[in-house]
Amino acid sequence: SRLCSRRRVRRGAFQLPRCVITLVRMLKVQVQYRRERLSISIPAESDVSTLAREIRNLTGVGPDRQRLICGGKVLGDRAQALRDLLPRAGATELSVMLLPKESKSSQAQRHWGHLQQLLLSWFTAFMALLYSFFRSLVQVPSHRRNKSNEE
Repeated sequence: SRLCSRRRVRRGAFQLPRCVITLVRMLKVQVQYRRERLSISIPAESDVSTLAREIRNLTGVGPDRQRLICGGKVLGDRAQALRDLLPRAGATELSVMLLPKESKSSQAQRHWGHLQQLLLSWFTAFMALLYSFFRSLVQVPSHRRNKSNEE
């Protein structure tokens, strides 16, 4: 974008407008979400909350349910500038992993399902043990069977 002031600078016989050209440096952010790699272009001056809103537009996961990880660290400070997360000066790409947070009810449901599977496997093992024990009591040993056949 161009920002021009109304003042003019005299250069020889001509008067030229004094313009300041600012280039907005864009970052290419690679977001890994589940098994997908999403690409977002965002200004380097943006903060983590702006990135979270852009991710919501692509994935549907709200910013309050996002756990963003960059460089092995969880991005907890939403006001942190993205340029501070770059691995080195002059870099234009950033890699971020999105792990959606589970709600308490879905966490409890998952834990309850795991507990049910564990109890069922223990119960099955216990019933198999009881079955083999009582079967051994009822079953005639093979050496006694051979003696009864001989007589």
